[in-house]
Amino acid sequence: MIRKLSVFLLAVTAIAAAQTVPGKTLFVECSQPTPAKQVFSPISLAKSGGWKAYIEVTVQDHCLHTTRLWAARENRPWRLLLMISPTREEGGNGMQILGWAPNSRMLLARAGYWQYGTDGGAREEILAVDARTGLVYNPDLEKLREDRKPQQCGYEVVDAGFRSDPNVVILVRLRWFTYVDEGTELAEIPAEKRCTEGDETWSFNYAGEVKKVDNSQPLILFKKFVGNPRTK
Repeated sequence: MIRKLSVFLLAVTAIAAAQTVPGKTLFVECSQPTPAKQVFSPISLAKSGGWKAYIEVTVQDHCLHTTRLWAARENRPWRLLLMISPTREEGGNGMQILGWAPNSRMLLARAGYWQYGTDGGAREEILAVDARTGLVYNPDLEKLREDRKPQQCGYEVVDAGFRSDPNVVILVRLRWFTYVDEGTELAEIPAEKRCTEGDETWSFNYAGEVKKVDNSQPLILFKKFVGNPRTK
């Protein structure tokens, strides 16, 4: 018990001594040896209802990232809505607030996960989060990739937003490419296994309906950001 308490106190001390800086919180750089640091996003404001939110990323020894999403309403205290902890497979993580559904407390965020010391790219997700309840809806982008097998496909999130609809409908624009394993050249992949590349827009609703829509669909988001006092 004493040993566990000592480890906990050391971790708390490291966080308390962390360098506090403003910056981009989706991909926070880290190299060893590195001092602990905390990076804060600007505060994102909803169009109505007095809702606001920001991202905090803490980077500790061994480049382990912990990402937190904080939200509040008007002058009420900040509340932790979501936390992403490092894992053995993905020690790095981060998040970016994209914006809010108009006249709603639903915010949209982009999350990234990666592992240092590997050639693999980052895994990306889109998260719709209810600022009052903390309920998270996570469109299953990986299933779209699985559905393209046996093609070797990877994707990057180009953008995301909401559809003009009284219900919550999330639109995600993806860019597909041929995924090449470490040590393999694109020319070595048979033509039938190469990914059909290009941009696609997909629609996800809370009822679980998933469908491809035209790329001309507008991605609706309310975006307003102000400075974060924690970086001063």
